[in-house]
Amino acid sequence: MGAKNPYLLLPGGPAQNAWRAFAAAWTKDASNLPQVTQSTAVPAAAYWVLGADNALAPAFERGLEAYGARFTTAAVILDNREFSRADHTFVFADYHPADAALAAGLVLAPSTAALSALAVKLPHYGKYSWLVFDAAMNSAATGFWPAPRSPLAADLTAGPAPARVTVPRRPLAALPSVFSAARLQADISALAALPGGRGPGSPGLKKAGDYIENGFKAAGLVPFQPGPPAPRPARSWSQPPGFVPELGAPRNITAQVQGLSRPGEYLVLSAHYDHLAPDGGRTYPGADDNASGAALLLELARYYAAHPQSRTIVFAAFDAEERGRLGSRAFVARFPPPLLAKVNAALNFDTVGRLGAGKILVLGSSSSDKWTYIFRGAGFVTGADYALVKEDLDSSDQASFIGSGVPAVQFFSGPNADYHKPTDTADKIDIAGLVKQAEFAKEMIDYLAGDAEFLTRPAPAGAPEHPAAGPRRVSTGLVPDFTYPAEGDTPGVRAQEITPGSPLDLAGVKPGQVITELNGLPAATLKQYSDILKTLTPGTTINITILNGGVRPCFLR
Repeated sequence: MGAKNPYLLLPGGPAQNAWRAFAAAWTKDASNLPQVTQSTAVPAAAYWVLGADNALAPAFERGLEAYGARFTTAAVILDNREFSRADHTFVFADYHPADAALAAGLVLAPSTAALSALAVKLPHYGKYSWLVFDAAMNSAATGFWPAPRSPLAADLTAGPAPARVTVPRRPLAALPSVFSAARLQADISALAALPGGRGPGSPGLKKAGDYIENGFKAAGLVPFQPGPPAPRPARSWSQPPGFVPELGAPRNITAQVQGLSRPGEYLVLSAHYDHLAPDGGRTYPGADDNASGAALLLELARYYAAHPQSRTIVFAAFDAEERGRLGSRAFVARFPPPLLAKVNAALNFDTVGRLGAGKILVLGSSSSDKWTYIFRGAGFVTGADYALVKEDLDSSDQASFIGSGVPAVQFFSGPNADYHKPTDTADKIDIAGLVKQAEFAKEMIDYLAGDAEFLTRPAPAGAPEHPAAGPRRVSTGLVPDFTYPAEGDTPGVRAQEITPGSPLDLAGVKPGQVITELNGLPAATLKQYSDILKTLTPGTTINITILNGGVRPCFLR
């Protein structure tokens, strides 16, 4: 419809004057007048063939058969639907037969009485390949042609398929990120290399806290104090022999970037920096869990110190997550209720260092019905792939916020066989994946710390304030698939990987299999699976029920 000076090719015979009147609809734009003529030759410009009696109409119809259309003297078949020529008006678009950069059109009408109505309707249907109107000139059907002649399509039926390109190719150019891969790598390496690890009350844990606190100060953040100082009991937790815990409450490192227009409203970004104490002479570096999250928190702090938002952003590095979320629970408990009501949401970064080709897993997404839309928007902007895990898991610090009525989610790059093992080292971290998660988080932070309305709050039940059934004493070697079950899947826990030499491996459980029961108790969700493990002791044999795989004995250790 918008072609430059298109040709309108009239039919001969008594209907020509009616078609000429129809062509007059094109004359409203004085700067782009059409060429109205009667011709039996295709012009070297965009053109319209008007009328079934036009000498060019039969050839035009044959050309449309390449798209699957069929024409008989009585009907036109489109998308396997038959339309009578006597009762319908048709409009078709195609490429110019000699120049694919130009367009061509065909209009067929059973009588000229419909042409005045068609002249009014036609400009409003520009996006379609074909139109069908009924006898009353109401739209009966519309559609799009396939693209057999597109320069982006290739016909592979005429000969052997081309060789498949298997070598990944880098893009010709990439936009630089606002986040530094070098700084992220340096922070993870420093936190994972502390002698003795970052176990409770250890010198390494204190050095890690100092490192993060100095990072906040260097970025220009100021301290954040949500309430009065916490009490200082004699001991906050029990320790293995040889480790003396610090006195008092867990050491949370908290700082803020004050909001520009809504400083009394908050968004909390968090990550825990503690890890496991040495055991049997083995040190646990905890690079993925959770030096990766602490490094990401530091990098976000550097960025937002220079780019404050409408709301105040609180950065919280939590202690004692590995001891039952003691740090985050103490942090939330110090918020007076009126102040807690001013917290829009919390984003927690825990074990985010092994993304690779996987999806960003989002735990706790059932804490607000708005998370779905916020993550969808961040995915559209960044192109990052993600999966929402709506199952209520109390595995990390976001659960402390959810249990107190604050919408909260955990960023998680997925499970791996090095979890809570001495092999969780800095050289295995996917720094590019960490940068991708920082960019993904930025889109959400800009929205949540901006002027948008508060998220809807969690249901009153929320997440439990205290983890159920105490710590786990046994491990089965399961690396779970957090995206299972999806809609339609049989409830259970699917193995993404099985640790070699583990109880499940020795019991013959394979990656991809779904565990439905542990010792006769249903394990329909990962939380049920974890809660059952908390009741079991090493040295016992239990029965593992596999979906379509029977029951197998499994010796725990």
